[in-house]
Amino acid sequence: MRHKLEILFNESTLINFNITNEFEHIIRQHIATGKNTSRDAVIHDALKLLEERDRHDRAGVNELRQRIAVGIEDVEQGRFTTYDESNLGTLLERVKERGLKKLEAPRSKTAAD
Repeated sequence: MRHKLEILFNESTLINFNITNEFEHIIRQHIATGKNTSRDAVIHDALKLLEERDRHDRAGVNELRQRIAVGIEDVEQGRFTTYDESNLGTLLERVKERGLKKLEAPRSKTAAD
């Protein structure tokens, strides 16, 4: 079953939503427990959380792009090592050692991450 939800976004904009029973139940719970005072407040908080998640996602994508750019620049400047059968074992041991150190370290984020 769907429930009709009307939200007044500003003095002249009324938006209608159809929501599921599950979401209606969540909204009612938030109001009943005092987490929010109205349906509008629940939706407002939900939209704020959505925007926060989007900002976090964008920041992660931007960081990844920066790291990729650094990697490309390193390759273009010749700052890389070529591995083959003769030295691949050394690389694998270093990766294993770093992984073990991370597993042993406290679960806090460090500057090295």
